[in-house]
Amino acid sequence: MSRCLPSPFSFTRSPIGIDVGDDMVRILQTDIRSGAIKAMAALPLPSRDEVRSFADLLKHAFREGGFLGRRCMLSAPLGSFHVESVVAPKSCPEELKRALAWKASERFGLPECRMEVDWLHTGMMSAGPRSPQTAVLLFAFEHAACTHWLDSVMLAGCTPIALEPGFCAAARTHSRRYRRVRDREHSRVLLHAGSDGHALLFLRGDQIVNCSIFSPRGPETVPEWIEGCLGPCCTTLPGRNPRQFICSGSGAARSELARMIGDVLGTPVSLDDELGSVQALGTAMEQRGIVDDDPSAWTAVMGLALRPTRARKAYQYRGRAA
Repeated sequence: MSRCLPSPFSFTRSPIGIDVGDDMVRILQTDIRSGAIKAMAALPLPSRDEVRSFADLLKHAFREGGFLGRRCMLSAPLGSFHVESVVAPKSCPEELKRALAWKASERFGLPECRMEVDWLHTGMMSAGPRSPQTAVLLFAFEHAACTHWLDSVMLAGCTPIALEPGFCAAARTHSRRYRRVRDREHSRVLLHAGSDGHALLFLRGDQIVNCSIFSPRGPETVPEWIEGCLGPCCTTLPGRNPRQFICSGSGAARSELARMIGDVLGTPVSLDDELGSVQALGTAMEQRGIVDDDPSAWTAVMGLALRPTRARKAYQYRGRAA
């Protein structure tokens, strides 16, 4: 009996990034070696009674869009996550996992059985190696709000490898030139602006060192909020003054947000990085006939596809959110 083996060409492709945003679902796959965009598709957000029909839409998008393989990286709407900077004891991964699960349940008021907990080390604490504590950015992902589309992803034959907030993935997209250790001498700021909330990230090289979440009452309130966040965080960043400020996400180009932020802060705000990631996304969208969407809204799904993977089976892999 013949065996169904994966195409050898699928090994040159990244896992499929699936960004379930607060306005639509964006799907993208890249070439592993070059990072070039190889496939992309956009779908409407599913409702709770569309599990089977949305799974069929995913299958159709994979087939018609030229996606290879079924391993995928996922992100969920910002409202599905609780995010907080906390101090945790330095310990082995399993002990740290238990400690942070308890801390998340206490901080966010959710039973451990109703959420997934993940974290990333921020490196913000300057205490020496003998310090018993370390600073982490703690994420708690609620199951209830996302079960319907998670079930759809599984019904479509996908193998999820990891799930992370979209702003973490966007930071990865805009940090491809800052992967060396010496790049951590330079700080940058990224605003990942969405329809329902914004995340302000402070980056040291490609490392997220702090994050603030904000649900704006209107675009005009965003610059003042950012100004209030910058002062305390910049005192802990190398070089003090960030060398770059990038505005990304589905809300980046709306209401001239970047210009308003620049006027308040007195610093230029960019809608792209040095590698032209947003420009490349725009070109790929034009080639595939994806209209009525802004390329900046695709930085999260691009970062999902760019996330490094380990050479092991999916059930053996527990992804870190960085």
